[in-house]
Order: sequence, then structure tokens, then C-alpha cells
Amino acid sequence: MITAIISKAFVYNGEVWLIGWLVCALLYFAILISFRRNRTKNGIKNLVFCFLTVEFLVDLVWSLIYYDRSGYVNRGIAALYWLLLWPAALAAGGILAARLNKPVD
Repeated sequence: MITAIISKAFVYNGEVWLIGWLVCALLYFAILISFRRNRTKNGIKNLVFCFLTVEFLVDLVWSLIYYDRSGYVNRGIAALYWLLLWPAALAAGGILAARLNKPVD
């Protein structure tokens, strides 16, 4: 998200990037909270931990792709595909978080 906020000044319609980020984050929590095993105190901790870990890693990858030593680098339409890393990584993090949580009887 930090990369998206910084890039808002450099990217035309950068607000759409932030809206997409927010929608993915809301869907992540809405879908995973709907399962009983994720509604426990430990389950919520695992969800938040996996979310923050995914956020950090994706932000790191985005900053390496979209920024150079001199600043923002416009990579054209090819850079758009790297934005899909966020929902894919969130899905993987959600599956991991759900696996870490114990089933509720």
C-alpha cells in the first residue's frame, strides 16, 4: 500500500490502484471471517499476521519493479500485470491462515 500511495503522484488514475487494494483487502477479511475457524482470537491474529506479511512482501516486490534509484519508472502496460500479484498473494495468504487455524467443534 505504501508503494501505491507514493505512486499516486506519478501514475495517472493512481486512485484506482488504491481502491483496488482496498477492495481486495476487504474481500480478504470478509471471506475469511465467514469461516468459523477464523473467528477465534487466535484465528483473527493469524489472519492479520498473514495479511501484513503478504502486504510487506508485495509492497517490496512492487517497489523493486516500479522504482529505480532515480525514482518512479513507467514500464507501460507490462507493469499492469504486476498489480495482479496482490490478489494472488492474498489468496495464498488466506489459504495459509485458514490452514494454521484449528477447526472449531
